[in-house]
Amino acid sequence: MIIVVGCHTNSEICSAIGYTPSSIVIACLAGDGVAVFWMIMGFFLFDSDYKKALTRTCKRIIFPMILYSMLMFLLGDFLSGNTCSLALWGNHSLDDFIDLVFNGILLWRPTAPYTAQFWYMYSYIIIILFFPALKGVVSFVKNKQQQLIMFFVIFVIFLINDIVMNEFVGFSHAPFNGAFGGALIVLIGYVVYSNKEVFEGKLLYGIVGLVAFFLINLFRSYIQWKAIEQYQSTYYLMWFTAYGILAAGSLVIFAYGLRNIINNKLIKAIIHHGGKLSFSVYFVHVIVIARLRNAGIIDRYLLSLINDNSPTLYIHIRMTALVLACSLIIAELYYWLKKGIFHIFKHKTNAT
Repeated sequence: MIIVVGCHTNSEICSAIGYTPSSIVIACLAGDGVAVFWMIMGFFLFDSDYKKALTRTCKRIIFPMILYSMLMFLLGDFLSGNTCSLALWGNHSLDDFIDLVFNGILLWRPTAPYTAQFWYMYSYIIIILFFPALKGVVSFVKNKQQQLIMFFVIFVIFLINDIVMNEFVGFSHAPFNGAFGGALIVLIGYVVYSNKEVFEGKLLYGIVGLVAFFLINLFRSYIQWKAIEQYQSTYYLMWFTAYGILAAGSLVIFAYGLRNIINNKLIKAIIHHGGKLSFSVYFVHVIVIARLRNAGIIDRYLLSLINDNSPTLYIHIRMTALVLACSLIIAELYYWLKKGIFHIFKHKTNAT
């Protein structure tokens, strides 16, 4: 959740002040949230069957995505501060609504305002639709040697694609292109989870994972800076690179290494509750950024920090904290509102 918000906040900052060596390092550190999500998906996906996977996707992904897309189409311009009018539809016409519905379905892409981040969920749905094929693949790699071979084959695909700067496969944030890269990382996630006993609960592995995460991204930052100088390309910032996979895997090992070591109940409760809010934060953080931008807050905030000669890292931390705090407040309010509505509904149902 934090690295996704940090990634999109970093994009906002870089569009204002440009790319610097420091901002590239930060972009690399915050650029692997999607790869981590795909990897975690591979942890649990294959314990389910096709019917359960489809049902869970409809309930937890498709239904909320449709509701939020409609909300953004009707009130997105007002909520973002792009218009002062509270009138439904905002600056959009009936043709825009038709585009939202039909092009969104036929072309399978997010079309509602302030929902560009939904490409991930469109890709997620595609992966779920092809769940039987993926489950067929993992059924053939039960022993560790076969799993290791599959990991290296997939990694080599990403590595070759990196060498030719995405000309080999053509990964992107378009839902179908993203789904292919995502499916490969889901399979890597399955391999990591199947061998988690190697590093689970072992502090040394956790430390190694954290150190590896920073070292990989420092080297990646150097490669990316050269790519900007020579090709004006930001390809290596993306999650669908070999660097992204290694960095995401390092984060996962770090988290598993700390598992069962942190026994404080309060910390565990905070992490658990944060997990409940993460999906809502993912939904709203884009419009939060738009609102802060349209209100002039981002420009004023950046200007004051730059005038104070604040370090680039400090600027990014402050900006990310601002966006994350606003998004968490909205997510927390929604959490309690939803819980209250369910409680009232349940009470009335029991009363009858």
